[in-house]
Amino acid sequence: MKVLRCFFLSAVLVLIASNVTFAASSYTDTWDVSGDLAGWSPRTVGSTVNVVDTGGNPDGYLLAAGSGSSGISTTKSEFTGNYSAAGANNISLDMMYFSGNFVDASLVLRYESSASNGWAYDLADVFPLNQWVSYSVDFDTSWTDEEAMATGWYQTDPSVSFTQLMTNVYQVQIDAGLSTFGEAGYDNVSITVVPEPVSTTLFLIGGATLGFRRLRKRVS
Repeated sequence: MKVLRCFFLSAVLVLIASNVTFAASSYTDTWDVSGDLAGWSPRTVGSTVNVVDTGGNPDGYLLAAGSGSSGISTTKSEFTGNYSAAGANNISLDMMYFSGNFVDASLVLRYESSASNGWAYDLADVFPLNQWVSYSVDFDTSWTDEEAMATGWYQTDPSVSFTQLMTNVYQVQIDAGLSTFGEAGYDNVSITVVPEPVSTTLFLIGGATLGFRRLRKRVS
């Protein structure tokens, strides 16, 4: 019985350790390759985006220009899909307001398809010109609508709940709204994910249970 107790205690300690050793990872677009938009496009029809090789934070950056909006968007897989399954919990970026009368800056996550909207988060209400500003938006994929709204998120489609959105993000948009023509720069756009330990924990539980049964047969 002493051997069995020691085995069980060891299994429990392994399970506990499995929940604290998962490190966050991130994917980041830096636009340090000349001419490579890296899967990003203008936020609106009529606006433009291009890569500028120097002057970023640091090195290259993406420059967007347009009337009404100088934003960018992407549907690339690194920034879209099932956030809940991936364990996504943060989107961060650097922006520079170059010229124009800016009225808002926001992060928008669209749900499911190009026909849907989703949820948005206001990044700023002041727009200092010609300096890089960093923004970081945290979220929890299990939040209720009320919990998401309490942290600053708001619905752009009343029919889509926050948990729905988190299971199927179709597009990420970063918008810099203008009342005039203007230009904005973007750099170091990043998404951070923390792998869920559930599957690994279940695997360890199964292994520990099987080992426990085999050991019990040997000593009985």
